[in-house]
Amino acid sequence: MKTIKRFLMIAVVAASAIFTGCESRDSDMILPENPIFQNYYVKYNLTKKQTEAKATFRTIDKTGTRLALKGKSSVVLNGKKQDVFSTAVIDGYFYSWKKQKGLLDAKFTYVKNGMKRFNNTFSAKDVSKIEFKSGHDKLSLKKDNTITWKGNAVKAGEEVYVIVYQDGKTSAIPSTTKVGATSVVIKKGDLKNLKAGKAKISLTRKLTKKTIKEVDGKAGGNVTLEMVVEKETFLK
Repeated sequence: MKTIKRFLMIAVVAASAIFTGCESRDSDMILPENPIFQNYYVKYNLTKKQTEAKATFRTIDKTGTRLALKGKSSVVLNGKKQDVFSTAVIDGYFYSWKKQKGLLDAKFTYVKNGMKRFNNTFSAKDVSKIEFKSGHDKLSLKKDNTITWKGNAVKAGEEVYVIVYQDGKTSAIPSTTKVGATSVVIKKGDLKNLKAGKAKISLTRKLTKKTIKEVDGKAGGNVTLEMVVEKETFLK
């Protein structure tokens, strides 16, 4: 009986943690003195020459409740209001700017309660470029495939991952964070949902910085930067 009670207690705590993580609140319900954590994301698509950006804000720190900016609080990217606002918890970001033309310097301007303004700018130069080198033209469905890239080896804080797309389906997402790595392996099991024929493959270098230039008190902030390239491939 004690074991069952302990299990139920753990389950309740776990469920509570999940729902707390998904919780959101309007920013005008938060005391002005509460510091706000800023979380930004910028993706540079080298193949399409496009920039995508996202932002979300939390109370106190990175684990706090996510905020919908209301009243005199707002955020813009290069002076532009978001293309999409969503409180869905798919990726944790509420504010999104889709397919901006060019590899842009991304200047986020966050205004808190009409009183404080925070400017944080990120550039394609902040993340090392990446390009396919070998192993991507044809992929085997029967054995592992090694994808090698041009550009810098993986550094601390970086991750390189690969995705294969075909007719609305995707492969698993093999990746490496090993410092010094210059390749990533697609195991045959990663492609089990795909079939022989044409497909697309993308290679992404991801860098997460745990600090940003302008923060609200001790709340801090971070940014995730991605550089992605895409190619045609053939599965056999």
